[in-house]
Amino acid sequence: MCRNKILKVQVTRSSNCLVSHFKTLCFRIWPNKGVYMEEDDFDFEAFEKELEEDNRELDLLFQKMDDACEWMDVFSDLECTINAFNSNMSSLRQAIPSEEKHDNNFHLGILLVGIISAYESFIHDFFDVCCNKSSYMKMAITNIDKLEDKDRNYLRLKVNSTEGFLRGRLKKATLHDPIQIARLSLVFFNLRMPILKLEHTEKLLEQRNLFTHHGGISNGKQIEIKVENVLGVYNAIYKLVNEYINSISKDADLCLKEEI
Repeated sequence: MCRNKILKVQVTRSSNCLVSHFKTLCFRIWPNKGVYMEEDDFDFEAFEKELEEDNRELDLLFQKMDDACEWMDVFSDLECTINAFNSNMSSLRQAIPSEEKHDNNFHLGILLVGIISAYESFIHDFFDVCCNKSSYMKMAITNIDKLEDKDRNYLRLKVNSTEGFLRGRLKKATLHDPIQIARLSLVFFNLRMPILKLEHTEKLLEQRNLFTHHGGISNGKQIEIKVENVLGVYNAIYKLVNEYINSISKDADLCLKEEI
């Protein structure tokens, strides 16, 4: 599908930008200061001052190089995450029938569950990749107290939680609500994510839970799922993931465009 290509193109573009930025940092050369070692007129005080300035500039340069290396690791890991998501979604797409069939309701319901499962798997991996970025992790730990009570309680976090504990909770928690994902992304990583409408999200998760735990039965009756419903959810999830990649790509571009 074209959406698969869009996701991959975004990662490739960001990776190329990172490599270019890293090369610029690596080959940056300071101008010749023109200091001559002549006893009579050599100004040691001025030399020390210039050396201190150069050391500060060098420290800043190394910080930028470390940051560029981290971003390269982020997008390398993210590409693997996207490839896995694309593969999962592609296999599900092949199982979606082209037209409505009699007694196909349970099959469609299970496909719906599979799409949500692929989304949740992506979210776990996406958050884990974000936690590998030191500035993101530092921000997340600092902002735990800014979480809404329902999110902090859901993740079982405390204000003094460690980095390892936070990472572990993000891996273990059930994260399939796009509205909650947007709240967590903003507080933890300052990444603005799109959301689905509340009524659509509630209906989608209700259907997912019914087919996961009750075989699609609600109040003694089988809920109805149509092919167009499954395709709609499939496309909506792809759009969400696409926008997640856009968000972190824009943040990387913003960080790397800052002047040294």
